[in-house]
Amino acid sequence: MCRVQYSEFIITMRRAQRMSHGESSMELQQLKYFREVAKREHVTRAAEKLFVSQSAISRAVTQLEEELGVPLFYRQGRAVVLSRYGSRLDVLRCTPLPRLRAG
Repeated sequence: MCRVQYSEFIITMRRAQRMSHGESSMELQQLKYFREVAKREHVTRAAEKLFVSQSAISRAVTQLEEELGVPLFYRQGRAVVLSRYGSRLDVLRCTPLPRLRAG
């Protein structure tokens, strides 16, 4: 079972890597929104911090989940919790956005 999870993780990360190299439509804006939601564990609070609408945050995160093909968050009422895939992608929270832009 561990091998299955590891191979799923590798596939997901390769897909994310391809997307970050322009092979898909993943945008830094989506990653910025993802980072803020992951940090605050709440979509509305992330929206308030970023001065955008809650629906814009939700839409961007949903698009990111669809592009990656995995759930990044589990919804618990109004709060959200990172899924195992979201936890893996959460490593980006430690990477400054200017560094991501540079490639």
